[in-house]
Amino acid sequence: MRGRWAPILLLAIGGCAYYNGVYNAKAAAARADRRTRRGDSYGAQQGYDTSAAKAETVLARHPKSRWRNEALYLAGRGLALKGNDCARGMRRLDEYLSLQNEPESRRERALIARASCMLSGTEALAADTMLRPLLESKDPEVRAEAALWDGRVALFLGDANRAEELLSKVPGNAASWEYMTASFARGDFARAESLLVQRATVGDYRPEVRRHITTLWMAGHHDAAARIVDLYGASGAPTTERVQLRFRLSDLAAGVGDTALARRQASEALRFGFSGGGVETAAQARLLALRIREFDALPDIEAAIARDSAHARGDTLLKRMTDDITIMHLLLANPDVSGAATFLAAEIARDSLHANRLAHAMFRAVERDYPDYEIAARALLAARAIVPESTKVYEARIMQRWDSSSAAFALRGLDPSRSKQRLEDAALTRAWQLAMRFWSDTLKARHIADSIALVNGTRRQ
Repeated sequence: MRGRWAPILLLAIGGCAYYNGVYNAKAAAARADRRTRRGDSYGAQQGYDTSAAKAETVLARHPKSRWRNEALYLAGRGLALKGNDCARGMRRLDEYLSLQNEPESRRERALIARASCMLSGTEALAADTMLRPLLESKDPEVRAEAALWDGRVALFLGDANRAEELLSKVPGNAASWEYMTASFARGDFARAESLLVQRATVGDYRPEVRRHITTLWMAGHHDAAARIVDLYGASGAPTTERVQLRFRLSDLAAGVGDTALARRQASEALRFGFSGGGVETAAQARLLALRIREFDALPDIEAAIARDSAHARGDTLLKRMTDDITIMHLLLANPDVSGAATFLAAEIARDSLHANRLAHAMFRAVERDYPDYEIAARALLAARAIVPESTKVYEARIMQRWDSSSAAFALRGLDPSRSKQRLEDAALTRAWQLAMRFWSDTLKARHIADSIALVNGTRRQ
């Protein structure tokens, strides 16, 4: 009986090795190939990673099974194409390519994977030599895959014409995304924008879109970035991604003071609040952060936050705003004989809250209330940067009243450290250190309150 059941048992074990390992590795590789044809490089790399892991399991657990050759192929190709494990991938591919009587299309795809590792290792010419014969393969899928990788080689070598010729043979959307990536890399923003508009119009989204939007914005193409985000917003792209694009553009616009665009993008994101994931609170927090920029008095900002913060409760941006205001209060609550505390609070309003109206008013208060200290000139210099149209007036006042200050030295193009600024710097340091000691005590008190609330079964809101 034992002898009769042994072959059946071995067959069952071999079947498990195939189903659990090779079968799943093949399925993951097929999904990755489809994503590659769509131009979804990130999704494809994840699929190849899964394929390699499944195949490696077969090689480790069943090193002498009849599936070993196929597992070697899948492991080597997956490791090479996942993008960050070429050393192991090349070893597996070399071992596979040394085998005899393997299917031709498999051998060709193994060579393409090997060429991809050569390209990542900057052996572009060697990769091109390996890929060129594969462009004439009998297998149409091999030809397309070879054209894609040889097109990447041509882009790497700067041969745009050959790259265009090769990528035109690639089915699906991969060519558009390849052109786009290359256009961004060489600073051809007009071409990159055109290609991204095409993809946005049909809702063809990739994770790198957020990076591309940031690149366009930072290059000064603000209208293009807004247009593309709006196109994606009206498309059938995943809701989560459309929301994140709105938030990204809102943050970028807020960073340069374009409050109207920032508010519009946050409001558009708010329309998707029903989708969950903290969208409503994140959008409301952004709108609140934009709203407080309209005020030039700290009590007005606090009133706005008290009135509207319930909708944004739990969002990190709201917490950061309330923490900033707490630190400002700690600064202003201490005796301020030289204007240092008010100056530091104004900097928090400007740099953290981005409430320039409040910051301008506070810098002017330093000039008004502490005219006997050099910090008044420094405050006026900071106010000038917020209201550029007052530049000449503010500069004339600095030169007239504080001509030996560090601010005056800076306006003359001299080294500010040569001025008598050490007393003001020391005052700023002392004011900040004192506020930070109080802030540390505040954090400890919060921690104790949270611990007590947790013991009592409630949380402090």
